[in-house]
Amino acid sequence: MRSVNTATRNAWNTISYTKIRIYLPDSQTNIGNEYISSIKMHEAISDTENMFFVGCVSTKVDIILNNFSTNLHLKPIEIYAQKGTTTELKIYTGKIYTCDVDEKNNTTKIVAYDALYRIFNADVTSWYQGLTFPMTMKAFRDSFFERFSVTQKSATLLNDSMLVENTIGGEQILGRDIIKPICEANVCFGHIDYDGEMTYLSISNNTRTVPVAEVSTMNNEKYTTDVI
Repeated sequence: MRSVNTATRNAWNTISYTKIRIYLPDSQTNIGNEYISSIKMHEAISDTENMFFVGCVSTKVDIILNNFSTNLHLKPIEIYAQKGTTTELKIYTGKIYTCDVDEKNNTTKIVAYDALYRIFNADVTSWYQGLTFPMTMKAFRDSFFERFSVTQKSATLLNDSMLVENTIGGEQILGRDIIKPICEANVCFGHIDYDGEMTYLSISNNTRTVPVAEVSTMNNEKYTTDVI
């Protein structure tokens, strides 16, 4: 949850025009609205029809720039947004994985992903084989994210004190083989926030009274699951 002052909150609720700034940390370059033709952000905590406590969906950003022909492949990227003259907010931290420069039309198409994209596809076999088991879940996840130099938001997870044993075999272990079980064991969704930090999202125990009119249109199904 991001804390903002009242003026910023009111501006985001009432002002329609959003000023976007793209920042490239490597070259300390700012790209303003005058160069941005379009920008689309695809963000989710789950990408399956059924909701599983795993998440770990990388946030993707599609950007089209006009009159900007610099090749930005594999460059870090940050995106900021502002309503009116209020506080500018960072809304994305990631890395550019596709940069298609069309010099004829003077346009650049960019596709960026957050840190989960890199983590998911990384070979972590040597890291895993170098661990000393058993170790606590907290020590296990701390070591994993230190491997990628990714900061975790401070959190005490449900099974942080549980002992983790050496249970993964095979010739190659990918990051997804580690991060998904971490989230599943702790009944949470893994997500990279706007600062590029790993966060653990859980569903609160909220309830809602369903009117009779809604109940009459609902479908229900009986089924049996394996013992948890």
